[in-house]
Amino acid sequence: ADLCKCRKASDRSQVQRGRRSVARMARCVWGALLPLVLVLLALIRAGSAAPGEGPERGRMQSAAAGGDGGVGGAVELRMGFTNQVTEKEVKVQKGGTVKLILDSNPTTGYKWFLNGIEGAAVKKDSSEYTAPAATGMVGGGGVDVWNFKAEQAGTSKVVLDYKRPWEETPASQAVVTVDVE
Repeated sequence: ADLCKCRKASDRSQVQRGRRSVARMARCVWGALLPLVLVLLALIRAGSAAPGEGPERGRMQSAAAGGDGGVGGAVELRMGFTNQVTEKEVKVQKGGTVKLILDSNPTTGYKWFLNGIEGAAVKKDSSEYTAPAATGMVGGGGVDVWNFKAEQAGTSKVVLDYKRPWEETPASQAVVTVDVE
């Protein structure tokens, strides 16, 4: 009889140790998952999880030397992804530049591609992706900066697609008509 009591007490202590181990493991798992969950929530809140969501949606601003339509030596347009076609018309003098600043987040697989330039008034000068300043947020979006040079008088239509390289249909499209005087 004493042997049975001893064995049962031994089993009880093993069960208690097992419960403590499970509790320690659960704390460990939650300790590892909590930062990941917080980062995901921050990404969703910042709107960088998918194109067209968040505070940048539908934003289009113009800052140019002329103020209203951008007549001058340089024109700068800032456009956000909107999940639609965004069109803008600008005027620039021959020899001037058109700078397009497009919200971009290549961590989602999307990037801006030059679909084409209709007309010979402008030519692509350069394009470059700029990552965001060190914010500590993994997967945060930056901007693509496209520069076009006004080569000759006339009109050109610049079309840029925001899409994944393997997809045919763009998620967003920026169409800028440039009148060179």
